[in-house]
Amino acid sequence: MKRFFSKELTKNSSELKLTGDEFHHLKNVLRLKADEKIEVINGTGLLAFALIDKIDRHSARLIIEETPTKDLSAESPINITLLQGVLKRTTEEAVTSATVLGVAEVRLFTSEFTAAKPAKE
Repeated sequence: MKRFFSKELTKNSSELKLTGDEFHHLKNVLRLKADEKIEVINGTGLLAFALIDKIDRHSARLIIEETPTKDLSAESPINITLLQGVLKRTTEEAVTSATVLGVAEVRLFTSEFTAAKPAKE
């Protein structure tokens, strides 16, 4: 089952609107259709099973079917830490993708090969 990230997901959510990069991935990359089931996480340990109800031009409406009390940290017995070089652009996408993949901690670093350098004081 495919997994997507949404900050708007809460325990009381019955519907959810997926937009932006997550929507693009759902529609254009994976080419999922209405009536397919997916998983949605919010980055704080909440997981929900959802049904794709409707796909529009810029968003998808999801119907939350179940929000189990499953502890997502129990999915993997391995605690994964990602060492990520500082990016020229925002690191939000890298952190979001890492979270979806199950990374527990992201640590940023600079090196002589890092394209982005911190400002010199």
